[in-house]
Amino acid sequence: MKRESVEGAILNPKFILNATEAERGLRLDRSDPEDRARIVAAIDTLIGALDIALENGIQRNDVLLWLDADIGEGSLFRALSSKIPTMLTYDFDVRDYLEEAFDEMNEVTTKFKPDVLVLPVRNAAADMGQISAPSNALQLPNSMSPIDKHISIFDFASTFDVKIAWDIRKPRGEWPDPMLQSENALRTISLFQDAGLDPAMWIMNLPAVRIVAETLSARTHIDDRNDVVACFALDTIFWTAYRTQNDDLDALPNAVSTAIDAIDTMPGNARVIVGAETYAACLNEFAQTTRTAPEVAESLAARLTAISEALNVEKVSV
Repeated sequence: MKRESVEGAILNPKFILNATEAERGLRLDRSDPEDRARIVAAIDTLIGALDIALENGIQRNDVLLWLDADIGEGSLFRALSSKIPTMLTYDFDVRDYLEEAFDEMNEVTTKFKPDVLVLPVRNAAADMGQISAPSNALQLPNSMSPIDKHISIFDFASTFDVKIAWDIRKPRGEWPDPMLQSENALRTISLFQDAGLDPAMWIMNLPAVRIVAETLSARTHIDDRNDVVACFALDTIFWTAYRTQNDDLDALPNAVSTAIDAIDTMPGNARVIVGAETYAACLNEFAQTTRTAPEVAESLAARLTAISEALNVEKVSV
């Protein structure tokens, strides 16, 4: 049965809940069967917390749940049955044959019917020679340029009844210099815009320097368009937030609150992506059997409710 999207829920959420970071937040390895089961249980707990938060007043249109197609079909179908707007990462490798990528993308999208399909970008600006690349940057065959492959993938993804998000974050450690990350992101946005690859969402890490973040947010818009959303993940503050947790698991870490406030007041359509920095401490209580899943879900629900209440309701309509 085809899933009906909630009108207005897709491009104008207050925040995005990134459940794909449960693995990193719990320091687990999905290749290990036992760890994989723990990751699935953690994501189920997150979805349970979101259900509680919805009962406590968060509107379904306020949140977009970000899941990974590779982890837990049960979690995916549970989110769909709850009618929570969902975006799903389809992790392709542009070094592969496009026919194989298309077949897998078709299977994922047809099976789960997400509202937003997240497509990772692999060093597009670096591969096009527009920025100095690290020694381990992705190298592609000469037969087809990286941008041409991304154009083909974008065109194919556009045939589905879903919105598209470009994830231009870099793998941890690949671009250790934060300013280099931001420079690459800025040039990638420009490169893709010039090629006509305008998504519904750009996904980036939040730069430590506010003016750089505002520049990135502003660059996502073309000709005063307001239908593109700049989404900032709080990756740079993850360990700070994790290490400064206090005993009050119902309260947000100060680092998270500060980052959320900064993003909320940015010009344009900037949105916050909350991930492991927000839920890792709570999930670890569950993983260590210190607290039960319902207890942890209640604490997480309180945090999600606090995020929703902290964000400005009046947003530019998208």
